[in-house]
Amino acid sequence: YQRRVRGRLGDLMDWLVEQKPDALLLLGDTVYADTPPYHEQQFVERFYRRLISLPSVSNMFSRVSLYTMFDDHEISNNYANGPNTDEYKVHIDDVWKSYVALQNPDAFAENEHAFELKRRGLSMFVTDTRSHRNTTAKEMLGQKQTEALFDWTRKASAEYVAARGSDHPVDHLAVIASPSVAMARLYHPAREGWWESPGQLQKLLDLWRSEGDSDDPPLTILSGDVHSAQEMHSVPQDDSRIVKEFVSSPIMSFPLAPKVARHDCPVVDTEPDFANQHSVFNHANMFDGFHITFLDIDTDEEGHVDRAEITIYGYGWGNSAPRVLRRSRLL
Repeated sequence: YQRRVRGRLGDLMDWLVEQKPDALLLLGDTVYADTPPYHEQQFVERFYRRLISLPSVSNMFSRVSLYTMFDDHEISNNYANGPNTDEYKVHIDDVWKSYVALQNPDAFAENEHAFELKRRGLSMFVTDTRSHRNTTAKEMLGQKQTEALFDWTRKASAEYVAARGSDHPVDHLAVIASPSVAMARLYHPAREGWWESPGQLQKLLDLWRSEGDSDDPPLTILSGDVHSAQEMHSVPQDDSRIVKEFVSSPIMSFPLAPKVARHDCPVVDTEPDFANQHSVFNHANMFDGFHITFLDIDTDEEGHVDRAEITIYGYGWGNSAPRVLRRSRLL
């Protein structure tokens, strides 16, 4: 089975090289290193060396800008013990940083991992949803990261507002990247979503919707973790801004069928604050194999965004090549 997974991953990476992307963002579970002994650095490093020893993977990593964030399986399953444990220090501080995070922009603060990724036409806040996760306190991002994310959201919102009164589109598409799913509710593992921290997502969406209306480009959320592909739209009952989330599986995921497998699955809201919204869920209906989300942004000569589009590809065991599962126009 492992040989089959590695072979399919190699094929996917070869296909990615042919698509000539500008950058690759990995949102956690890049390796499954949560196998004892947890505290031996040499043992943990074997998982990363095994990954980059695949010629197709090392070729892909060498050709693009590589940005990464970790999730639980880089440490231990459903990890929620903070950044000061021995296993965290070995798996993240000593190994993950050295192997796959060297190209990440500087974090927003010392001893933090979240960062802003700024490229032509794109402003993305890449969250760390694992380091500060505390299931007892119902906390996920920590105070410093929450403040930084909200500051970024205010600036992105202000840019959208300014663009409404000008002759050109926005300069940057606003995107939040999260290793944990935010709105998607089809998959319900323990300690695996923003609903662990009741009200945090709602406060973020309320801040985003405090200005503008549905004519503005949506706030886009890219997330991972689940072993399937999903698309979620949060559409308020009033005319305020829309939020869209796109989910694709980690590169080392294994086939795992969700509990519900049908189109237009109704959302089971676990936060009472969501009652004032109307959310529409569309599932890509692809559970086995690999999934990858493409974000395509076209800009004009002055750097303004002309077009932005999301495409989710699936590469299942029965497919000879990745196929389009979902395509959604953002701008």
